[in-house]
Amino acid sequence: GTLYVGIDSVRIVTSTSSGASWTACGSVQGHEVHALAVDPSGVVYFGGSDGVFVSHDGCATWQSLDAPQGPSLALIGTDILAGTWGGLWRDHGGTWSPVSTPMDGHTIYDVEVDSTGSRVFVASDNGIAMSGDAGTTWALANTGLGGVDAQFVALDPVRPLHVFAQASNELYLSTNGAANWTAAVLAGWTTAIDPASPDFVLQSTWNGLDESVDGGTSFSGTDVRGAAMSLAAVMRMAFGPSSQLFAATSRGVFVAPDHNLAWTEIDTGLDAWTIYNITAADNGVLYLTTPSGVLVSSDAGATWKDQSQGMQWDSFTQGSVQLPGTPDTVIFASSDGVMQSVDGGSTFTAIYTTGVADGYHANKVHLVGGAVLAATCGGVVTSDANRTSFVHHDVAGATRYVIDVVAVDTAGMQLLAITTTGMFYSADGGTTFVPADSGLDANINRVAVLPDGTLLAGTDQGVFRASSPTGPWNPSGLAPSVVADLLVAQGYVIAATDLGVFSSTDGAAWTFIPGLQGSHPTSLAVDTAGRLLVGTTGYGLYVTAFP
Repeated sequence: GTLYVGIDSVRIVTSTSSGASWTACGSVQGHEVHALAVDPSGVVYFGGSDGVFVSHDGCATWQSLDAPQGPSLALIGTDILAGTWGGLWRDHGGTWSPVSTPMDGHTIYDVEVDSTGSRVFVASDNGIAMSGDAGTTWALANTGLGGVDAQFVALDPVRPLHVFAQASNELYLSTNGAANWTAAVLAGWTTAIDPASPDFVLQSTWNGLDESVDGGTSFSGTDVRGAAMSLAAVMRMAFGPSSQLFAATSRGVFVAPDHNLAWTEIDTGLDAWTIYNITAADNGVLYLTTPSGVLVSSDAGATWKDQSQGMQWDSFTQGSVQLPGTPDTVIFASSDGVMQSVDGGSTFTAIYTTGVADGYHANKVHLVGGAVLAATCGGVVTSDANRTSFVHHDVAGATRYVIDVVAVDTAGMQLLAITTTGMFYSADGGTTFVPADSGLDANINRVAVLPDGTLLAGTDQGVFRASSPTGPWNPSGLAPSVVADLLVAQGYVIAATDLGVFSSTDGAAWTFIPGLQGSHPTSLAVDTAGRLLVGTTGYGLYVTAFP
């Protein structure tokens, strides 16, 4: 059969050789891919941020079906069901119309149809609803669920009364067709049931990959990802012939030939990595932070090692920085907190464990001298110069999701904290903050400081300039675009945007650097050889000569 894989919501790839080789599907540029479906004749559909699209030529080209936007999609006979941000819609004969369900006005995260086409389940922020007559009438099916925030449903392909549903951090099992539910195991990303042997069930949990051999009544509690899969979070799974299992993960695609789960990576040449941050150490070693740990290269990127010793099950890493003058000491921001490696990335130790106040996650990390300056999901964290004493700071008196925090001065007293509710300035090292986004009506992603003190803010509407940390901010000459990163180096400022990569000498006039349009650049760095490194979402790492 043909495999289709969506990568980081930005592209789709396909394989007709069980993953031995891959071909890029037609561009989905500008359309986030949330769901995939294939009908028996090979027609491919994807649903996402701009509705539902269809391909009649094996995913080479796509046409819009003018559907409502939403995160889920399913096929029922010749009709299409689309789960949207406000309920369920159905395409019948080319015409879309809303379907009245108990989920009207609610986000539908998943839609599942059984093999007969008669039973339909939807998972939403209002729980589970079920139809036994192909979507004509509906009823809530929440009895026994610990909460009504449901993420997905998985149907036993052999036993029609066996249904799994994830809700409120638990995976639930029903053996009576969703009349009631019993908690089975911790929640996660996805559940897969082997059609050839339905007692074999796999659940990708927050702590790894768990298995059941009794139809989901009990789970082993043992992580069965194995060394090959390392810290990868398993996002989707699908069984093929003879119990062969394919797993789409945060670090690529894997296959296991049978229930022994001897995993093999099958994404050679796919360049499926998403790279959040690049650190080029003084000794030439490169560090890439990814959704599944840290990649390290000591040969200018020719080969890479997947380093994770000391990290936890997924080690979603987003930020990294080298200790000045000590190239083997690198600090990382991750889902484990703030991690430190003193041996060039071979091992990692937590130097600050993020807790409730931090939303359990560090997003970005910088160093001011030897002191840590970290953005977390709940505020700003600072440390002493030896990184032994840490302090959490709320931003403007509240717990806020901080995307990044930047020191405007060399002493680290003047800070700009970029949050999901605006940007804030501190003149006292994080003790107090005041609003600093006058003139900015866009979402802010990054801030950079030019040598002359000019401040640049990368937003989802381009780059803005200011002469003071508190603004006002004014548009620069860069065309409106989503700016993911800004880099100041070698007399230039570089912007990574959804339109590609741009360079400027003053942050006002910009020059396009061709070659990466459509590759979703996300992170920037300059290595010791003076090359420009560009990390992307779902396309790996690129290198070019500096402008």
